[in-house]
Amino acid sequence: MLVVIAILSFNILSAVLGNEIIKYFKLEESFPKLAAFLRLRLKFQKYYLTLSFSLIFIFIFASIQINLLVLF
Repeated sequence: MLVVIAILSFNILSAVLGNEIIKYFKLEESFPKLAAFLRLRLKFQKYYLTLSFSLIFIFIFASIQINLLVLF
């Protein structure tokens, strides 16, 4: 479970840093053909981040439940 949480955390970090890289290098202006793809990516990023955070909380809650079952 720890591996899944680490992977989800890395995905969240890469999504957030990806936006900063796109803004810093002004990729929408430099590559107008990719602009539609970048806008679509930005539109779905909110849902992607929500799903990732939700999965992290579900895995953390499940690991707590498993630890409590093993403990008692």
